[in-house]
Amino acid sequence: PPLQPVAPPPDPLGRGGRASAWSFAPCFGTWQGLINPVLVSVPTILLKSFGYSNAVIGYATLATLPMALKFLLGPMVDANRTRRWWCVNAGGWLMACVGVLALPLLLTRFTLWIYLAALFLLAIVKSIHQVALNGFFTLALTKSEQALFSGLDPVWGRAATIFSGSMLLALAGGVGAHYGDSRLTWGLYFVSLLLVFTPLYFYTRHVFPYPTADQAPGDAGHSPSLPFWSMLRGYFALPSLGPGLAYLFFMRSGQTMLDKMGVAFLMDAPEAGGYGLSIAEVGVFTGSMTACGIAGGALAGVLLRKYGLRR
Repeated sequence: PPLQPVAPPPDPLGRGGRASAWSFAPCFGTWQGLINPVLVSVPTILLKSFGYSNAVIGYATLATLPMALKFLLGPMVDANRTRRWWCVNAGGWLMACVGVLALPLLLTRFTLWIYLAALFLLAIVKSIHQVALNGFFTLALTKSEQALFSGLDPVWGRAATIFSGSMLLALAGGVGAHYGDSRLTWGLYFVSLLLVFTPLYFYTRHVFPYPTADQAPGDAGHSPSLPFWSMLRGYFALPSLGPGLAYLFFMRSGQTMLDKMGVAFLMDAPEAGGYGLSIAEVGVFTGSMTACGIAGGALAGVLLRKYGLRR
């Protein structure tokens, strides 16, 4: 009898040739993990290496405020284009922002306001990218895949964070210390980061699928204006909102302060109460602590599964 054609595997999401989530899902956490240190720890280390005081560094962290207000950018992403369009294009914008961050290093004198303006722009683009990735995550993966990669996503993110915020930093810091030039350190760091971002961007552009549910709103790619302000008013009218926000603020403020100013403490001279670590030493130290955190989280998960939360 003639051979019957083999039926293609079911593709309920319309992913086409990208039926396997393993070909693209790890990119979600990798993108975020690579860029997070550039906004969190690297500004402190960079400004400290150029001799700025802790007070200036503290005020400079306001440039990353858009990351805390990313919910204001959600309606713009929802009302325009597809999630894939935002993911791919915002990835290119991230690369451009990293390049702009390096511009002050090319000037005769490092200019703080240019660096902070570029950092502010990067924080906006990163927020847009994260909102789009989160939306694309729910549209391109099945429920079981979402459960799987929700657990694995932090693994990719932590590994990427160790690479960009520790390994790459230690390498660039070692080279800069050998030649005694902070500009060389940061020039090498940002160039190396762009060399990593470039293949990731083009890989993402190639492998990200076109899920059936990821449709541009409206015929022309735009939807009618969303009732954003009425939703925002409804949010602030929720009962007990104040105590809830206060709880979140105090719960997260300690970690935020440590993330921003802990590195400054490590780099301060011993006579100023710090440890006097170099850029390379800070990279090694933070990478080691992040790896210990990953190991501790994995061990906690194993113990919880074996003994339960009560015990």
